[in-house]
Amino acid sequence: MPTTIALRFRDLAGPTIPSHREAIAEKGSAWWAWWSKPDEKVPRDLLAQLVGQLERSEDVWLFFVDSGHKLVYRARLKSIRYAPGDSRLPSPDRERTPAYYKDQEYHVWFEFSAIEDLETDGSGEQLTNYSYDELPQSTFDEDPYREDFHGKRVFDISELLGRHRTMYFLRPAQDSDPAHKVTLGASERNTPFLTRAIEVPSDYILHLSDLHFGSHHAFPVTTDPPHRNLAIQVIDDLTSLYGEKPPGAVILSGDFTWLGTAAEFEAAATLVDGLQSVYKLHPSRFVICPGNHDIQWAQANGADTYSPTAPVTRAKRKRKRTTASSQPRRFS
Repeated sequence: MPTTIALRFRDLAGPTIPSHREAIAEKGSAWWAWWSKPDEKVPRDLLAQLVGQLERSEDVWLFFVDSGHKLVYRARLKSIRYAPGDSRLPSPDRERTPAYYKDQEYHVWFEFSAIEDLETDGSGEQLTNYSYDELPQSTFDEDPYREDFHGKRVFDISELLGRHRTMYFLRPAQDSDPAHKVTLGASERNTPFLTRAIEVPSDYILHLSDLHFGSHHAFPVTTDPPHRNLAIQVIDDLTSLYGEKPPGAVILSGDFTWLGTAAEFEAAATLVDGLQSVYKLHPSRFVICPGNHDIQWAQANGADTYSPTAPVTRAKRKRKRTTASSQPRRFS
């Protein structure tokens, strides 16, 4: 059974699926670039196999996995172009390439003639009909967990995305394939913390502090200049200084939020996801430390209900001790 590919993406630079669908509607096909991690190699033998299937007029479909919205799509493959060696190629047809990366160069370009919705509930159910078909070690990357996944059914979309890579290799599942879930970090052997020193291709670190997402600072979420979101601003600034070189480490120190609300933490998580997605950074490259604003010391439900004299209800017992003359206060 032939191996197929699932390409991971996230809407950071623009609306990925709508942009490619627009090119397909206008031009008949669209070119999709592979945004590879620095340590990922071009899987040439597999790409040659897919090209051979196309030359035999076989239908070839690849998957797209939206890591931000946990959605799955499939797309009909029309052709593939990949660069020799470690070089990169410009888009084979800029008119059939979304504007946000039509002038950039990548190792691999895929041409698709159709993109179909598969799932809208984030379950990844369609993927459970497939099993992992891992390439030989060092062919694509150096993955210490390769044997944990090879030949096993995809359990769900969270398991798939738990492996922070840009390309997954799948084949139709067989009845004999095991169907258990692999959760990295669930055992001593599968730990998210590296126990050995690693060498990274970078000579700088990124340190962001006191971001205070929320009403006080209100970073915009639009991707259009000049009011771009913080992740895009940071990435643009780093690109102007260091080109495509990723930071060796990312240090994020509090405060992430202003009132410690779920919505503010979600905005902060979007920043982390954006940096991780663009630079393809392993979670071990992040150092995250919260601040005092990231803890709700008193109930805060918005500007209309907030009171600076509201009693402290979430502090430790010794902090609640008051005298008859003391005023209740909000610690922040």
